[in-house]
Amino acid sequence: MSVLLNIAASAWFLGVIAALVLFTVSFLFVRWQFCKSWVRQYVVHKNSYDYKEIFKHYLGHINSIQDKRSLYRATLQVICEIVSSKDASLLLKDEGEYTIKESFGSKPASFQVGDIGDFLKWLTEYAHMVSRYQLVNSKEFTKVKGDGLQYCIQFHAEACVPLFASGQLLGVINIGTRTTGEIFDASTRELLDVLSGQIAVSICNASLYEDT
Repeated sequence: MSVLLNIAASAWFLGVIAALVLFTVSFLFVRWQFCKSWVRQYVVHKNSYDYKEIFKHYLGHINSIQDKRSLYRATLQVICEIVSSKDASLLLKDEGEYTIKESFGSKPASFQVGDIGDFLKWLTEYAHMVSRYQLVNSKEFTKVKGDGLQYCIQFHAEACVPLFASGQLLGVINIGTRTTGEIFDASTRELLDVLSGQIAVSICNASLYEDT
């Protein structure tokens, strides 16, 4: 009888040890996956854009184009390639009115300037790229959420990148969904803000060239 009790006790003890080992391994695996995800999101991805290569390869190409129509098309293609999107459009102010100058991928719906005026006014004051994800999820954009989402729907936009010339809103680049399924995170928004300044200069230079 005592032998059976000893065997039962040993089996119970081994079972407890096995359960603890399994729990520990599972816990460490979950923590490892979390740490790996955190590193990918906040460390690796943060530095995923090679600014030097982007400025050399893409902006060098854009700055060499003097024909406005070709420049508009090339600009949208470059932006889509950098952020992995298939759709983009360029809204520019021409003789006091905003018009679609170029689209890449799906074409924006027809629009009335009055319908987007309030959002463009806000975008002029905000002076940074804004995404549909931010409009939906951030309390910072509560007041402009309605106008912003209406704008995004009309232009099939997941991101709106304002272009400024001499402190005035020159236009907006509207970017569609990313093929990777990723949102427009902080590092991507920062990159697009930098690129927008360079693109605005190229558009202004092309306009001056055609006017001479």
